[in-house]
Amino acid sequence: MSGAPPGRKWRFHAPVVASYAGVGTVTPALSQHLAALPPSSLGTAAQVITPGSNCRHEQVVLWSSNRGGVLCSCFTGTQNALFLSVSSRSFVCKHTSALLFCLSTARTRLAEFWQRIHLGAAPKDFVRRSPLGSSSWLVLFRSVYLLVSFTPANVAACIAPSCRRFRARCGHVKLARPFNAELRSEVAVAVKEWSSSAPKAAPAGDSACLHGGLPEEDAGIEKEPGDTVRDGGDAAEATVALRVRRNLLLCVARGGDWRAADLKGMSNLFDVCAKSGLVHENGLVSVEPYCGSCGCKREERHMVTKEAAVLYTHHPSAPPMRMLIGRWTCDCKRLVKYDGNADALFSLRRRDQTRRWVVFTRALLDKLYSFIISARSTYTAATRHLSADILSFSMRRQDVVKVGTDMLRTFVIPPETACCPLCGPNPEFIVIDGQALGCTYPDDVNPARLEEEVPVLDIQASALRVFQSPALRAAIAKVLKSSTALTGPQTELMRAWHRTIAVNDRASRVGNCAPNFGVYSTDDDGAWLHIRPFLQAFLGETVSGMFHGHDEKATRLLSNCLRLQVAGKWRDVSEAVDGIGFLTNFLGWFAAVLNEDEPFRHAVGTVLLCAVDMEEAVDKLFSAAANKRDTVARGCVNAEYCRKWGGMPIPEDYQRWRASKIGDDGGDMDDPLVCFESFLGLDRVRPGIKDSEALKRRVGYRGEALSIVLECFPSLPKVIFYDVACKLDKNALRRVRPILSAHGVRCILDHPHSITHTCSPLYMPDESLGATAGVATQAAEVWHSIAVANRTSLAYMAPKTYMAHKMVQMAMMNIRKLQRMASSNTKGENDHVALAPFYHSKLVRVCQRGSACSCQASIVDNGVRETEAALRHKIDGTGGINDLLGAEPAAAVAPDGRERAEENDKDAAVGVKLDQDPEVDDMLDEDVAEVVVLDEHAAVVEADGDAAAMFHPNIPAQDVSLEGGRLVNLEPLSTKPLTDSKAAGLKSLVADRAPSTLVRPRSKAKIRLTVADFRRFEKEMWLTDFNINSLVALINSRALQVAAMRGAGMSAAARLPRTFMFNTYFFSRLRERAGSYDYAGVRQWGSRNGLDIASVDRILIPVNLESVHWVLVVVDVQHRHFLFFESLGGTAAAVLGTVRQWLTDEVQSRLGSGVADSWDIGSWEGVIDVGFSRQVDRGSCGVFVMAAADYFALGAPLVFDQKDMCVLRQRMGVALFADSLSIVDGCAFLPNVCDGDETGDAE
Repeated sequence: MSGAPPGRKWRFHAPVVASYAGVGTVTPALSQHLAALPPSSLGTAAQVITPGSNCRHEQVVLWSSNRGGVLCSCFTGTQNALFLSVSSRSFVCKHTSALLFCLSTARTRLAEFWQRIHLGAAPKDFVRRSPLGSSSWLVLFRSVYLLVSFTPANVAACIAPSCRRFRARCGHVKLARPFNAELRSEVAVAVKEWSSSAPKAAPAGDSACLHGGLPEEDAGIEKEPGDTVRDGGDAAEATVALRVRRNLLLCVARGGDWRAADLKGMSNLFDVCAKSGLVHENGLVSVEPYCGSCGCKREERHMVTKEAAVLYTHHPSAPPMRMLIGRWTCDCKRLVKYDGNADALFSLRRRDQTRRWVVFTRALLDKLYSFIISARSTYTAATRHLSADILSFSMRRQDVVKVGTDMLRTFVIPPETACCPLCGPNPEFIVIDGQALGCTYPDDVNPARLEEEVPVLDIQASALRVFQSPALRAAIAKVLKSSTALTGPQTELMRAWHRTIAVNDRASRVGNCAPNFGVYSTDDDGAWLHIRPFLQAFLGETVSGMFHGHDEKATRLLSNCLRLQVAGKWRDVSEAVDGIGFLTNFLGWFAAVLNEDEPFRHAVGTVLLCAVDMEEAVDKLFSAAANKRDTVARGCVNAEYCRKWGGMPIPEDYQRWRASKIGDDGGDMDDPLVCFESFLGLDRVRPGIKDSEALKRRVGYRGEALSIVLECFPSLPKVIFYDVACKLDKNALRRVRPILSAHGVRCILDHPHSITHTCSPLYMPDESLGATAGVATQAAEVWHSIAVANRTSLAYMAPKTYMAHKMVQMAMMNIRKLQRMASSNTKGENDHVALAPFYHSKLVRVCQRGSACSCQASIVDNGVRETEAALRHKIDGTGGINDLLGAEPAAAVAPDGRERAEENDKDAAVGVKLDQDPEVDDMLDEDVAEVVVLDEHAAVVEADGDAAAMFHPNIPAQDVSLEGGRLVNLEPLSTKPLTDSKAAGLKSLVADRAPSTLVRPRSKAKIRLTVADFRRFEKEMWLTDFNINSLVALINSRALQVAAMRGAGMSAAARLPRTFMFNTYFFSRLRERAGSYDYAGVRQWGSRNGLDIASVDRILIPVNLESVHWVLVVVDVQHRHFLFFESLGGTAAAVLGTVRQWLTDEVQSRLGSGVADSWDIGSWEGVIDVGFSRQVDRGSCGVFVMAAADYFALGAPLVFDQKDMCVLRQRMGVALFADSLSIVDGCAFLPNVCDGDETGDAE
C-alpha cells in the first residue's frame, strides 16, 4: 500500500480495507488478491505492510488504538505511538494517509472500521514470528506494535520513538530476545549438522590491504626545495595571465571519443585522435588560444615565442616526450603562457633542472588527485605510487604537491555540488563538523572578516533553570547519574526540598533518595528509563529553549489541564508536546497513573508550567541585559543585531551594511583563501558576530559555528547537529536569543557525542524526533565529516593548500552522494559508477573547454544537453539506441493494449493547432526505473457562462477561437493557489518515487523530465537549465499559436507583442569566458529557431551569472530599449553590453548595415530597475525570471512578488506536466488523489 501510485493502486486496495472491516463484498477476484497479500499472524488486530523490500525501515505495522486512533510503526514517524495511544489522535505518515484514503474511497467510516479492528483496553503483551524474515519479530508491548529485528551478531534494533534511545534494552526487545535466542540455537544445531557432513574448504590467505602514507610524512614538504624552479629570467607571476579554468571531472570528449568511433583501421584511429587533440604533429608549437585574464582570443598579430618543454604522460612504460610550447602577449599587457586545457594537458609553469617547462597529461594528474582525494592518502604515498606505476615518473614529493595543488585550484566546483537535492539552499537540518572549524597552522591564518560585537550577555545560567540553587542541582544530578552517597549538606537540601525522590537506573542506592523498587521493580527498564530523563531535563538542567518550534500557548493549556482539570481531560490537548520526546515518553508511560493520582498529576503540570513560564522570563532577562547602559557603552549590539537581522535578510541587505563599514577595503572576503570558509552558492545575508573577550582567550583562528549559521542561512535550520550542541545552544540563547526563538532552532547532539555528554535530554537526538523529523542521527558528524575523512592526509598542509584540497574533497564526496540520490536505486552502492556522465549532464551548465569541445555539440545542434545515459553510452558503449539524445518516443499504449491515436485538434476557423492532451509514452531509458502512470486523464473543462475572466483583461472573449468548448488561454501564470486536491495531485507526481522516474518522457523542448526535475519546484530549490528551457519552449510554442491567430485576423492576438525567447545556452555560448564575445558561435541560433528580427517586438534572453543566479534581459525592439530584470537588484552593465553588441551584429547580418544604422542600437536606453518586486529567499531567482518572462511575453504587468513564489512553482509544475501554457485548465490532467466534490481549478 505504501508504494502504490496515487489514484490507481490505492483505489484497488480500497475493497481490501473494506473487507478487513467486514463491510465489503468479497468477489472471487478480491479473494484471489487477498490470498496474495503478506500473511498476518495478528488476525484482525493489525496488518503488516511491506513494499517488497527487506529493509526494516520500509516495513511497518498498522493498527487501531483503544481510543480510536490509527497508529503506525514506521521509522520515519516523528510521533510517539505510545503517547498517541492515550488519546484519540492518529499517526501522521504516508501509511496512515493511505489507509484513511482507502477507507474514504470504500465509503467506510473510520468509526465503523474501528469497531471491527482495534486493541482492547489492556491488551496482553506477546511475540510472534514476522512473515518478513527469520530474525524479525512482531511484538506487542504496552499497546504498541513493533517489528524487532536481530542482526547475525544478535544485536537488536527497536525503532519505536519511545524506545530508540535505549533500543537494546526496551520492553519490545526484552520480549523478543528469548524467542530469538531459541531460534538461534535451533539454527546453530542445524548448521553444525550440515557443516560436519560438508567438505572442508582450503583456508584462505590474508587479504591484501592498501595502506596510505603516515600523516607526518607530508609535514613541511611544501617548504622543502624541489627540482622544479622559476628562475630570475622568467616573467613575474603578477604579469602572467591567469590560469584557465577546468572541469572538475573529465568530459566525454577528453579521451573518450576514439572509443565511441567505429574504428576500422589505424588510419581512422589516428584521425580521431588528431581531432580530439590526443595526437600532435612533431614540431608543432602548442599555444594557449585565449588569455586567461581578459578572455581575448589570440590572433595572427600576436607574436609567439617558442620554448622547450617535457611532457609526462600516464603511460606505464613510455618515456617523457619532448614538445614545444609558446607564449604571447595579450592586448591587456598580460603574458599568456601555455596552460594546456584545450589539449588535455597541464603546464606546471615551472622548469626542470634542464630548464625545460614541465607539462603533464590530464590523465596523469587525475591519477594523482584521485589518489589524494578519493583514497584519502598523502602526497608522499602518492609519489611512491606514481613512481612505481609509471616508469618515466621521477618527480620528488615536494614537486608533486605543487603540481597537485596548482591543478586543484583550477577546478570549477559547481554550486550544485553543495546543495541538497531534497532540502535546497535552505536546509531544515545541518551538521557542523567541529574539527573543520580548526586549523593545524593557526598562526598562518588571518581571515578577513567584518563582524558585529555580539558577546555573551550577563545572564546567569542559573536563571535558565527551574532550581537556581547550584548546590541543590548538584545533589539532584548525583541522584540521577550515579549511586554515590549524598553528603550531609546535600541530604539536608534534599530533605528540605522533598521527602523522597525515587529514581535511578538500577543503582543500588540506599537511604536518602533510594529508588522505591516496591512500586517499579529493578527489571522494569521502561519506567526508570522514562523517569530519569524527565527529572534530569526539568530539575537538573536549563529548560530555556525547550519549546522552540512548539506552540507555547498550547503547552501552557496542557499544563493547566494537568493541574486544574479532571482526570483524562489533558489527553484532549496533548498534541502541543508531540515533538518533545522525553516528555511524551513520560506522559505515555504513566498516563494511567496520572489519571489515578491527582497529586502526581498536579506536580507534573506544575513543573511543566514552570518550564513554559521560564521562556517569557528569560526573554525579559535578555532584553534587560542587551539594553543595559554599560553593555551598549562597550559597543555591544546584541539588541540591535537581533532587531535588524532577525527576519529573512537577503544578500542585498548585507551588502548595504558592508558598504557602510569604514574598515572594509572592498576585498573579496568570500574568497575561500581569504576568509577560509567555503559555502558554494550561499551569499552572506547577515554580518558575522564576535565576542572580543572570548577571542582573547582563544589560541589562533577557530571559526565560530553560531556566526557561520547566521551568516549563511536567511531561514535558519530547524536543527543543528553539533558535537557540543548543548554549549552552542546555551551560548546562542544569551547572544541572539530572539533570532533563534523566532526561527525555532534546536541544537542536537549526535549519538556518539550524546554518550559522553551529561547534558539535558533536550539535546539528545532521539528525544527530539519532532524537530529532527525522523532524520537518522547515528554518528551524524562522522558520516558527513570532511575533516575526519582527510585527517591523516591533509593535516600537515599549509592552510591555503589545505583549503584547496578540502573544497575538492567535499565536492567529490557530494557528487557521489548526489549521483546515488538521483539514480533509480537511491540506496544502492555506487562506488563503481563513473561520475563524469552525471556530473556533466546534471551539475554543470557548460564545459570549461568551451564550444570547441565535442561534448557541446548537442547544445549547438539541438539546444539540449545530452542525458546521463547518452554520455555513459559514449564512455563505455553500453545502453540501447533509445538512450541516445533525439530518439523519438515510442507510441503510447492504452491500458487495453490499443495504440492511442494522436489527435490533431485544429481551430476550424483559423487553422491554429491547439495543445493536445498529455500522453504517457513507453519507457525509453533502460536506466529509468519506472514511468509515472496516470489514471484516465480528464477532458479539458468546458467554460460555463461568461468566459471573459479566463483571459487577459484586454482580450474580449468573443475574439478567442473556440471549438467544442475548448479555449486558448492567453493569460500569464496565475497567482491564485491551487485547490487542495490539485496540489495533492501535483505532489503525487514526485512523492515516494525514485528521482530518475520519468514524468514527461518528451516535452516540447525535447527534454525528458523526471521526478528530480519536478522536485525543483518544491521549497526553495534552484531551477536548472532543464526546468528553464522546458518553460522557454512553452513560451515559444504559445507565441507560434498567437502568431497563427494574428494571421487569421483575431484582434485578441493582435494586441499581444510578438515574442521570441532564447534558451539558457545562448548567452553562455555568446560569452563563453570572462571578457570574450563570439557572435559567430550563435549566428544561426536565432534563424534556426524561428526568430525573425525584422518582425519581432520582444526578445527574451535568460542569463545565468556565475552558475548561481538567473537574470533576464528583455530586448524591446518595439519601444527601442533594453530591460534588465534582476530579482536581487544586481548590476547589469556587462550583460547589457554583450546583448547590445549581439543585437547590432544580428541586425547587420540579417537586415544589412543600413537598417542597423537606422536602428541606432547604441543609443537605446538600458532600463535596469523599474520598481520590480525583489526576491527575499535563497533559491527563487529562476522562478522570478520565468514568471517575468511569461508576463513580458504577453505584455502583462508584473503583479507577483515573493509571497507568490510557492504558487508560481506549482503553476510551472502543472504547465510542464501538461506541456502547455495555453491550456485553460492544465490542472485537469493531474491525477486525482483526493475524494471529494472538487472539480477543476477555478482560475
